[in-house]
Parts: sequence; structure tokens; C-alpha cells
Amino acid sequence: MKKTSLNLLLLLFVGIVVYTSCSENVLPEEIVGTPGVNVIENEVAVPGPNSIGIQYTLSATDDVDYIECVSSIGNHNIEPTASGKLYEGLDALTEYTFYLSTVYDNGDKSKAIKVRATPERFIENEVQNLTAVPGPGSIEIQYTLSTTEGVDYIECVSSIGTDMITPTETGKLYEGLDSSTEYTFKLSTVYLNGDKSSQTVNVSASPIKDASIAQPVLHYTFNDVLTNSGTANAIGDLNVLTGGVATYVDGKADKGYKVISSPNNVLWSEYNEISGQDARTITMWVKINAKPTINQYLFNFGQDHGIKGQRYSFAVGKTSGSPRVEIAGDGYEASGALAVTPGEWVFVAVTHTDGAGTMAGSTLYRGDGNSLISEAAKAANGQALNTQYNLITDTKYALVGAKYAGTNPSGITDCQIDDVRVYDVALSQAELEAVMQSAIVN
Repeated sequence: MKKTSLNLLLLLFVGIVVYTSCSENVLPEEIVGTPGVNVIENEVAVPGPNSIGIQYTLSATDDVDYIECVSSIGNHNIEPTASGKLYEGLDALTEYTFYLSTVYDNGDKSKAIKVRATPERFIENEVQNLTAVPGPGSIEIQYTLSTTEGVDYIECVSSIGTDMITPTETGKLYEGLDSSTEYTFKLSTVYLNGDKSSQTVNVSASPIKDASIAQPVLHYTFNDVLTNSGTANAIGDLNVLTGGVATYVDGKADKGYKVISSPNNVLWSEYNEISGQDARTITMWVKINAKPTINQYLFNFGQDHGIKGQRYSFAVGKTSGSPRVEIAGDGYEASGALAVTPGEWVFVAVTHTDGAGTMAGSTLYRGDGNSLISEAAKAANGQALNTQYNLITDTKYALVGAKYAGTNPSGITDCQIDDVRVYDVALSQAELEAVMQSAIVN
């Protein structure tokens, strides 16, 4: 009797062991469900920084209600149009098991397919404030590091190649680039222990067109000064009309200038070397508050003392709010396609071809920093151009923010301006695009 009892106990123990061993490979009942075909194929669990991405394909989607994914994270129903699910915020030291089943419209559920993965450890990227500064045929990568402790180098990967930048540097200059190409730079932090940041910080830019541009005779940046940085030197320095006060504001590139009519703070200089039918180009960035109700004059050469043709003015017109060019006795405003958008910094320009006798030799431009559109002026009255200064008795030859009407400035602009440039040549569109983009860099 005692022997029989021992045998029964032994058989019971073996049964328990066998059952336990087999049960480890049996899926929980709620996962098995009723029979059905599992259409999941090519299933994989892809580890990422504190994350796992479940990816798969479906051999068919007919009558499929959803894909069920069961794990210790929870149960999730995935639409059949999706190709997986990303789980984030996971423990990098834990292995996760995911059971994938196909659930049909009629309630049938297939047996589950199992995938496993352990998330990678998330490694910080110390690169911050990343910018790409375009220059003529070049791009400079600039950034700061949140810390340099333990950092071996910064890896910069682009179509140009892979570069290792020391942690004491704050960027890298790439030169000899194609201005028609956009370059993307991906930066990672590589540590002394061999670790590499889990994610890259990316930035993209295109170089400025490397056009050979003449130097401006007048150039005003308005960085709290009215001095001329163009080749005309001090004769081009600006002054404020008597009673006015220089008013600086935030500009397109750095500081700008706010032209106001009360108190009148129009600017003037003694520069008068562009005359007659000389070639010329005037460029600037402008911000208007609203569509003008009167012509808003930006720059003026020459006089208007009842003698037609002796004044040449550049403005934002009241008809369509577009760039406007005037010769005393004639005027042309571009169509609405070139309209200056109120409240935004807009690049505007006018060029005049050397020796062109009427306003038909002028072309108007408008740009947004990326593209530039133009419109040729038309000489409605055929007035001859002959820019002159001989009747201006107080040396206020060139005006910024107004035009001459008789002996006094008028048509005073209420707007903001920045990076005003004057050239004694007619720049091409490609050259104007480079000028426009260089103001953004500066």
C-alpha cells in the first residue's frame, strides 16, 4: 500500500513538471481565440531610444477588422491600413514581448505571432541652437553645446561628407557649394566612451548665388548709425532734417530705421554723383503698416522745381501697393503681382539702364528673401530723364523717406526701412537676388 502511494505521488509530480514545461510555450487563452488565418507577415520589433517599433506587412486585408497587439504595456487595436505601432517611453533594461493576432469582422481571431525586443538606451544630443547661415557659394553651420563634458566630437553628416568637429568649436564653414542645391546637415554628439547621441539635430540651407556684384556707392545698415559704408564714403553719410530725431527699430537684418512725418525725420545726404541718364540701382527692405493711401516715397535723386525730368524717385504706390518709379512729369507703378505685403519685411528695388532716355529704361522688383519677381516700367508720357541738382541750394541732394516738391521734401513715408543700397550701375536680376539674400545673412 505504501509503495503504491509513493508511485502515485511520483506520477503526480512528473505530471506537474511536464504540464509546467509545456505550459510555458502555450499562449494565454485570450490571445489564441477562435481559429482564423493570421495575415501578418514580415513581423519585426525594431528597438530605438527607449522605444520599440512594431512593423509588419499584411498578406490580405479583406474582412480584417483590426490587428490586435497584446503586451505588458497593454492591448492595442491597430487599423489594417497601418503597418505597425511605435511604443515610446519604455525601460531600456526590459525585454518586451508582443503578441500579434488578426481579428476579423465576424469576431474570429487568429493565433498570435510573437516578437520580442529590448529598447536602446536614449543618449542625449548636446547640440543646441543649430542654424545654417548661407553665404555666396557657402554655408556656415553654427550651434552651441549644452555641455562639453565627456564629449569627444560633434559629427556632421551631409552630402558633402562626414566631418568631426571638436567640442571647442561652435560650427563649420563649407565653401565652394552649388547655389542651386539645398544641403541638409545632420549633427550628432559622440562621447569619449564611444556612445553616440540617439537622435540627430538637422538643418538645411542653400548657398547664396555667387554673383560678382559691384560695390554700392551708398549703403546704410542703420545699426544705430547713419554713416555710409559704401564707396562714396563720408559724402554719403545721412543727416536728419532739422527738427527731426533719428528713430531706430528692429530691422530685417539687425536694426532698421522708422521714417515718420511728425516729427519729420526724413534723411538726406550730399551725394549727387548719379545724374543725367546715368545707370543706377536702388535696393532696400521695407515694412509698411497698411496699403498706402498716398504714394510712399522711399528714395529720391534730384530736384523738382517745376522742371520736368530732373527728379528720379522710388516709392511704394497707392494704386496697387507695389513698387513705383517716377521721373518728374511721368510715373509708373508695378501691377498687384509685386504688391508689398503690409506688416512684413519685403525686398524692393529699381534699376535704370545707362543712357536710357525715359522711364522705360527702369525695371521694378519685389522679393521675399527666396525669390524675386520683376516688371519693366513703361514711359506713359515719354518724359525725358535728366537728373539734376543745380537748383537745390542746401546740398540735400539725395533724400531717404521722401521726394522733392519744389524746394521742400514731401510725400514723407510712414514705414520702416533697412539695408538701403544705391549702385551706380544697373544690377542684373541674379545680382539683385544675391543682394537680397546677403541682407538676411548680415
